[in-house]
Amino acid sequence: SFHVEVDEESGDTIMKGMGELHLDIKVDILKRTHGVEADVGKPQVAYRETITQTVSDSYTHKKQTGGSGQFAKIDYTVEPGEPGSGFLFESKVTGGNVPKEYIPSVEKGFKSQIDKGPLVGFPLLDFKLILTDGGFHAVDSSQMAFEAAARAAFRQTMPKCSPQLLEPVMKVDVFVPEDNVGDVIGDLNRRRGMIKSQEQGPTNVRIKADVPLAEMFGYIGDLRSTTSGRGQFSMEFSHYSPVPNNIVEKVKEEVKAREEQRKELPLSPHTRRPRSFRHERHNHRLRLPGRGLRRRLPRAGGRPRGLRRDEHDARGPEAARGPGGRGPAARGGRLGDHHPRAPRPRRRRLRADGGVPQRDAPGPPTRGPPRHRSEQARGERQAGL
Repeated sequence: SFHVEVDEESGDTIMKGMGELHLDIKVDILKRTHGVEADVGKPQVAYRETITQTVSDSYTHKKQTGGSGQFAKIDYTVEPGEPGSGFLFESKVTGGNVPKEYIPSVEKGFKSQIDKGPLVGFPLLDFKLILTDGGFHAVDSSQMAFEAAARAAFRQTMPKCSPQLLEPVMKVDVFVPEDNVGDVIGDLNRRRGMIKSQEQGPTNVRIKADVPLAEMFGYIGDLRSTTSGRGQFSMEFSHYSPVPNNIVEKVKEEVKAREEQRKELPLSPHTRRPRSFRHERHNHRLRLPGRGLRRRLPRAGGRPRGLRRDEHDARGPEAARGPGGRGPAARGGRLGDHHPRAPRPRRRRLRADGGVPQRDAPGPPTRGPPRHRSEQARGERQAGL
């Protein structure tokens, strides 16, 4: 009943649920429970672009930077295609003006640019490219040169072909009681919908219509309020249709505002992509001025240095802080004393009679008191005690 996915085209995270209330509850859980400041809004509509005029053009790519340069010349024609045909390429070069090994590079260069149309920046659909003629140089021409010429030719010619914005149109089936048919049809007409047919059922009326997807966001709430909760609908993608001129200007403003908002978002240090909130609580490393990256100090009550995890769990955090523990409080120090990089005081071993340290005393070193019971017993036996 609840699905989350990422739109590959826009990069937005899409949540799908059983209704407006269901989605509002999920967003509230994100904000209150997990502390995620999510920017919630309508999903971006997958608009497309196409061309409406046939244009013949030519482009010459020249580049000389010392040594062998780059040279490529292409003559081509761009014409609109049939709906649903996509991108088509045809070569009519004769006489070897463009070698055969360079023709696929021209197609590759144009195909690499169709993801960003000339009007708003949406993918370009349904057009045909015809390569008619060209030119090459025996030394400077290469596949890279012809591919660069094709990319530049795309940017030069497509704005001349009268580009047009397309929007997805959905096939909508609405089931409503007979008393609310007029109100529902009027609402669909306000949403730029086109009524196809009406069918009388045993308990309700089925209305078939084609409605743009941009106008269907939030429709379930309006339908339930109009029919007192008795109406329902379903929709699926039908086709792409040209967008009216007044809607094109609104789409341009929305795309511009969305791009500005993405530029203002901070960049993630791992993916270098915009992120909507900072993960400050999950940073385990911090940067100190002039010292590079250092690890954070352990928290109060954490496991001290030199104490195994099982010993710490058995004794508890109070033992690490108390007088009998091995933590910093037991040594009379502060929290930062057991930091891995903090200098530790050097212990000096004394002689058995409590004199000066062994390494500072003159003459041969004397053995200190035995450390273990076995050594002490061995010493007593040798002394005859």
